[in-house]
Amino acid sequence: MLGHIEWPDNIDVWFVDLSQRKFSLFVVFSYFFYVGIPALVTIRVLERHPNARRGWASYLLLAVPFYTIFEIPPVTLDWLRYYGDPPLQSPITLPATWSFGNSAAVVASGAMVYGLMHGTTVLKGRRSALLVVLMPMLVGGIHLAVFVPYFTAINSTDNRAVQNAGAVLTIALSLFAIWLVYEIVSGIRPRESHEPTLVSTVEG
Repeated sequence: MLGHIEWPDNIDVWFVDLSQRKFSLFVVFSYFFYVGIPALVTIRVLERHPNARRGWASYLLLAVPFYTIFEIPPVTLDWLRYYGDPPLQSPITLPATWSFGNSAAVVASGAMVYGLMHGTTVLKGRRSALLVVLMPMLVGGIHLAVFVPYFTAINSTDNRAVQNAGAVLTIALSLFAIWLVYEIVSGIRPRESHEPTLVSTVEG
């Protein structure tokens, strides 16, 4: 795969075999939490404190550590493997680039959803169901955008300096994405509404 990730054959339960690469069942279920929890936290933090400082705190102090800790069990148990020799990797072969890039994609997407919920009428009432389609598009688009330097570097050369540069640039783009999105949405104040939305329904 582009990111040099694989799910080894030592896992008994598989969900789908796609292009000779197996995706385990635990990945399917874990991604509900992997994306959902940080996105909901981002939206709720902005609703209580719609400013860039709190946004940066939720990204650096909550999301980045969350994504790092979340991947430690599958990596150490060899359920998830970053193959090759990825740049900026920790002692457990978890590249730091992924913690910053993955969290940026989800947090920035959550912030954009907040902006659409409170700055426009796009996601009001029943139209909040559009989140089912919109959220994967936002996360996937931002993720690919920030990871272009990393994917390009590790798939085009074995030069360590170039790979490290690609990894650092991806982290820089992740930080830029967070800065840009919060510059846009931090001035948007939450509006009171008694109409049910998909977010409020999920939270019960």
